[in-house]
Amino acid sequence: MPTLPPDHLDALTEQVNICSGRAAQVLSRLLNRRILLNVPEVFLCPLEEVPSRMDRLVGGEVFSVHQHFNGDLVGDIFLLLRHRHAFALLALLTGDLHPPVSLNASDYEALTEMGNIVLTAFLGNFAGLLGMRVYLSVPQFRVDTLRAIFRLLPTGMTGVRYAVVVRVRFRVSSEQVEGHIVLVLEAGSLQDVLNAEIFAQPERT
Repeated sequence: MPTLPPDHLDALTEQVNICSGRAAQVLSRLLNRRILLNVPEVFLCPLEEVPSRMDRLVGGEVFSVHQHFNGDLVGDIFLLLRHRHAFALLALLTGDLHPPVSLNASDYEALTEMGNIVLTAFLGNFAGLLGMRVYLSVPQFRVDTLRAIFRLLPTGMTGVRYAVVVRVRFRVSSEQVEGHIVLVLEAGSLQDVLNAEIFAQPERT
């Protein structure tokens, strides 16, 4: 796996913080509520390590919104939510006083569209900060374990893929909601990210 010097990791984390904030702004407008965002936590690892490293954070089945993307970068992006957090977001979106006990087809559609909006905002800003363009596929919704979700991903042209995992925690009204954005990149695309001008700046403020 590429080794990130401390300044590169700082630059990547700063970039992810900006993208998370933009995604939170979009979600705030969608929910028509103020969102208080904690500083996201970021780590980079090979794709095959994601389930074991995230198991303590989102063990068991999770709600997943997944989109493939191509363009200047090639990869996949996911929004992962535990059941109770997905239900809480859905209640905020629909205006219900209490989270639902179970979900129907329209609920799944609403969560998928919400995930699509958040992921589009995050990835669009991520690529934009790098001076790149990407094109997202139609979002896919799934409820499954992390291992099952990531096992179905294609290996890519090189057979080597890496994940930038972002743990996002925010408060909406009285609800504490936590989600994870997982950005999966082929080895070549990760190197393109690390070669971008934002990582080549000699001094950072």
